[in-house]
Amino acid sequence: MGDETPSYRLACPRRLAYGVGHVLNDLCASMWFSYLLVFFHYVLSFSNNMAGFLMLLGQIVDAVATPLVGFESDRTSGFCGYTKRKSWHMLGKKFNSSSFLKNMNKSNKQTKQKRIRHK
Repeated sequence: MGDETPSYRLACPRRLAYGVGHVLNDLCASMWFSYLLVFFHYVLSFSNNMAGFLMLLGQIVDAVATPLVGFESDRTSGFCGYTKRKSWHMLGKKFNSSSFLKNMNKSNKQTKQKRIRHK
C-alpha cells in the first residue's frame, strides 16, 4: 500500500542518448582490447597464451573492483572538494591516465631498443 517506490521515467531523447553512449563505450572497450592484444604480442613480445591470460586477469580484476568501488562511492560523501560521484570519477581518471602514460612510455623505450638491436 504505502510501500510503492516512485517510478521515474526518462524522456525518449535522453534514453536514446544513454543507449548510444553505452554502445560507443562498448565499441571503445573492444577497440582497446584488440589493440592491447597486438601490443602485448608484437611490442612486448608476450606469447599468445600470456597476452590472453593478462587480458583475462584484467577482466577478473574489473569484475571484482567495480562493485567494490560502487559500494565505497555510495558510503563516502566525497573527497578533494568534489561530490561523492565526481570524486571517484576523478580518482579513476587519474589512475587510468597514469597507467596509459606508463604503458605508452614503456612501449616507446622498448621499440627504440629493438630498433637499435636490429641495426
